[in-house]
Amino acid sequence: MGRKDVACARLAARQEGVLSREQARRVGLTARQIQWRVRVRTWERVHPGVYRQAGAPRSWRASLQALALWLGPDCVVSHRTAAELHRFPRFEGAQALDVTVFRRVRASPGLRAHRTTHLGTREVTLVG
Repeated sequence: MGRKDVACARLAARQEGVLSREQARRVGLTARQIQWRVRVRTWERVHPGVYRQAGAPRSWRASLQALALWLGPDCVVSHRTAAELHRFPRFEGAQALDVTVFRRVRASPGLRAHRTTHLGTREVTLVG
């Protein structure tokens, strides 16, 4: 395994097994090298520009991390998903995928995107 692959693996390990194309490019991989990793199934495409490393667990938290990488900084988890992250008893085990965003989002299985025009910093809490 080359040094770039090691760097990508370390990054993905800190992010529930997923990483973005932008992060891989910053490590030094070219678009062709990224495509090759998908073709030989070292990486699996989760969302446009977001990949799961082979062997990484398929978990609810990994799905949330992949969504955050795909949708970028203008996205927050919300509604049932936020309630579960905060461990509100009524929502434990729901494993919903709700996000609030400032722009239109393409449909993705199980994702419920809610649009807003304003989200103040006092309305956002960092969890984990």
